[in-house]
This record gives sequence, structure tokens and C-alpha cells, in this order.
Amino acid sequence: MTDIREVLNEIYPRLNREHLLSELKPERHGSYYLLTCPKCNKKEAYIYDNKIHINCNRQNNCSYSQSLWDYVQERNGLSNQETLIELAKLADVNLPENDLRSGNYSDEKYQEAREQANILEKAFNYMKMLLWEEQGKSVLNYLTERGYTQEEIKNMELGFYPTFSDLEEFLLKSGSQKNILQNSGLNTKGFGTSHQLAIPYRDSVGMFKGFIVRSLLPDNELEKINEKKYKYSYGIEKDTLFNLYQARNQKELVIVEGYLDCLIANTRGLKGVVGTGGSVITRAQLENAVKLGFKSFTLAFDSDQAGQVGTEKSIRMIYREGLKAFVVTLPKGYKDPDELIRKNGAEAFNKLIKQAESGSKWLARYLPVKHNNLETDKNRDAATEEALTYGESIRDPLLAHDYLKTVTEVLNIPPEFLELKFENYKEKIHREKLERDYKDLFRDAAKLIEEDKIENIETFITDKIQ
Repeated sequence: MTDIREVLNEIYPRLNREHLLSELKPERHGSYYLLTCPKCNKKEAYIYDNKIHINCNRQNNCSYSQSLWDYVQERNGLSNQETLIELAKLADVNLPENDLRSGNYSDEKYQEAREQANILEKAFNYMKMLLWEEQGKSVLNYLTERGYTQEEIKNMELGFYPTFSDLEEFLLKSGSQKNILQNSGLNTKGFGTSHQLAIPYRDSVGMFKGFIVRSLLPDNELEKINEKKYKYSYGIEKDTLFNLYQARNQKELVIVEGYLDCLIANTRGLKGVVGTGGSVITRAQLENAVKLGFKSFTLAFDSDQAGQVGTEKSIRMIYREGLKAFVVTLPKGYKDPDELIRKNGAEAFNKLIKQAESGSKWLARYLPVKHNNLETDKNRDAATEEALTYGESIRDPLLAHDYLKTVTEVLNIPPEFLELKFENYKEKIHREKLERDYKDLFRDAAKLIEEDKIENIETFITDKIQ
């Protein structure tokens, strides 16, 4: 059965919020609409262009928070399937008649995810409010001392994570169900105690997946309690690039490591900046970005050794998929994009993005760095061998040519010599792959014989050989 979430990934970005919520008298304010709250009737509710929740600002008095799905379903008195059809119609998305007639859309997983997302959205609205109250003062001071203005902090959507008992009391009073609360990941160990800076983690359409919570404790204190700087909601799948939902209309992605790097870049006007949460992009993160149509990736990882190693691994992964990769090199003395943006402004980082060099050239120039500037014959030989493995992952012939040209300059090797070695290396890799494939073929054919499926062997072997 088709997972309804996959269909909604196409529907939600195409919904016209203003038209859909016309009865709430929407007023455009930058990237969001101010609405009449469906619960308290005050003009204090809002929804962002790229999000799927209506929230009321009157947290202590109203605390209204509902997804577009739930709002339309309740407003129109619809079943789940009727809600899907209505939203698809409003977004001008065609749903196959056969799937609708046969009930081929499974909303079981989506129902569970929606209920959890709703409670997380309510919890986060409360955290955003607490950040500006007395108990959130330590986190707010940290953010302002870091160089963010109050307006930027609000736009970055950060919050203060209170104790779980405080959070539970608020959510139960606002009508949340205890069983959903218990399974929401909100009671993750360390949340609200050692870790208090709350950052929302959303999927590619803006639905809440969980929380990323940063500790403000010094590194030595975190080591004593065996904790890392960032913790994630229990059970969370980190399969989506952070802030990907904000970048859906962009032509390329600029990938940084840190969550705050990503948020300050977006807040200061740089679009398409997303975060890995680590020093390398994961295969799941890359696959989900490719599903949304992205084919070009500019890496702007931290300037430390982990960032360099992660850049190398990420480029090779991107090239193996036949995609484009570019690399931003930060100026000396700057650890990460966040520091550069805070000190020199967003335009300084944007200039570097425009000047990013191809991943193939970066790989070639990274060889001497990785192999101690080729100081010995062994280092030089290792760099040459690695240059061949790098080249094997580059499928685009123009990029491969560019790469070989740069490598011969960096390693000071005659081009014809390296090209010959590269061709021999590719032939070796090709033969090794053929050997593996034929071994698999004979193994699987033997299995068919064992299972007495002789009549299937000829078709199986023909298909495999082709």
C-alpha cells in the first residue's frame, strides 16, 4: 500500500494557505500569515508558508495548535480519505482513481506521525514562550552573547526546554493525551536538565519529527556525565537534512554541519542552507534530498580535520550517484560558517558559496594535505594510488578530465602516465565487478536447481547476463 505521507510530500508544498484558510481572514506578514484563531477568535494565530500547523500565540490562555489536515477534516466533517482528496484537489495534485477505489492509501503510519507531530508542535510553542521568561534566561543570554539579535532568535525558532514534569503539566492541561505524550520522545534523558536549548527537527514538508537539544555545559562537564553537546529525541530517525523543508524551492543545497549555522544563514537571507548534524552527509539524507529533485550540492563543512575528512567522504558519495558537488573553503581563522556569518555578515558567506570550487578539484588538492605534503616516496605512492580510487567515483567524463588535469599538476606527474594508470585501474575494477557478478549468478542459479525450479533458470540467466 502507498504510504500517505509520500503523497502529502507532494500536496503540502503546493497548498495555497491564504485560499485554504480564507475564513480565518489571513493577513500576509513576510513569510507567514496572521490568522483569526479558530479556538479563541483572537487575531493572534499564524501559519508559515512552508509549514503545516496553525498555532495561536496566546499560549497560556488558548494554546491552539492544529495541522492543516486536522483543521480541514474538522471544518468540513470529512473522513481520512475525503480529507486527502480535498487537500489534493486544493493543491492541484491528481490521485489515481484505482488507488482511491481500492483504498490503496495507508494512513495508519501517517495517523501516528500526525498525532505525535501535533503534540510536539504544542510542546515547542510552549518552549518558545519560555525562552523569553525568567526560567529561559540562561539560554537566551547564551544566544545573545553568541551574537544573535532578539529578532533573529525569534526567526530562528529556538526555545527553552523545561523539566519534563513542567512540560507534561502544560500539555495535559491543553488537552493532549497521556499515551501519545509518553511515546513522543519528550522525556528523553537529559532533556530539560543537562540540555535546554531546544531546536525543532522537521521532515521535508515541515512536520515535526522530534527535538535536537543543545547543552550549554562546558565540554569537561559533559565528559564527566558522559554526554555529547547535542541530544536527539528518543527514537528519532535522522534521515532528513536539517531544515530541508525550507529549501524545497531552491535549485541547489548548501550543506553545513551545525544546526545553528544553518538557522542563522536562513535568518539572514541565505536560502537553501541545510545541515547534516555531523561532519558527513549520510546516505539516507542524500537519498531523501534527491527524491525532492536536488542534483547539486555545495559542501561548507567545518574547517577542522573532521570537516575535511567528512568533505572527502561526502564528495565521493555524491559523485557515485552521478550528482554535482562543490566545496566552500572557509578563510583561515574561521571554524565554521556560523562564525563567519556572525563576524563578517551573510554576504561574506554567500560570496564564498558563489566561488565554490568543484568537488573534483577539491579532491585533487586534498591529496597532499592527507598524505603529509608528499614528503616521502611512500606518501607520494599512497597519494597516487588514492588519486585513482578518487577518479573511479567520478562518472561525469568532463569532471573526470578536469580531475585528472588537476591531479597531474598537484602530484607533478606527466598526464599521459596517470591517464594510463587510471585506465588500467578502471579495467581492474571492472573485472573485479564482473567476477563478483558471475559468482552471484552461479550461486543463485544453483539455488534455483536446489529448489527444483529448473523452468526458471533460462529466463533468470538471460536477464542477469543482459
